[in-house]
Amino acid sequence: MTANGSAATASEPQSSDSRKTLSQCLPDIAQAIAGAGVVHVRVSYDGREGFGDMEDPVMYTAGGKLMATSLPEPMRRRLLRFLEDLLELRHPDWEEAEGARGDFEWHVASDKLIHLHGLRFIDYETTTIEDL
Repeated sequence: MTANGSAATASEPQSSDSRKTLSQCLPDIAQAIAGAGVVHVRVSYDGREGFGDMEDPVMYTAGGKLMATSLPEPMRRRLLRFLEDLLELRHPDWEEAEGARGDFEWHVASDKLIHLHGLRFIDYETTTIEDL
């Protein structure tokens, strides 16, 4: 159960999922990816001024070659939705103001998910000069 009393589903990350792995949360996707010979998946995102976008998953083989095929559409949507929810859980309103960008790196064999998040901000250096 979630904090608001509704039942949590396997496709929505919860704060209690911090000890779970991605393959435990999305077992069918993990099995399909590993079965296709994928060892590494990268999903990048970028957003600002209230609009954010998550790119399609990029998959690599053991030799570091880019996979020519992609996930079946329902699995692609579920993976992206899960990562979007995880991003919002970790960094609420990440796409507001100057926004942010980042990457999710899923190392399939070790089932490690690395999340690199970069907050974008504007900084000013002010100089005041009086007289000549």
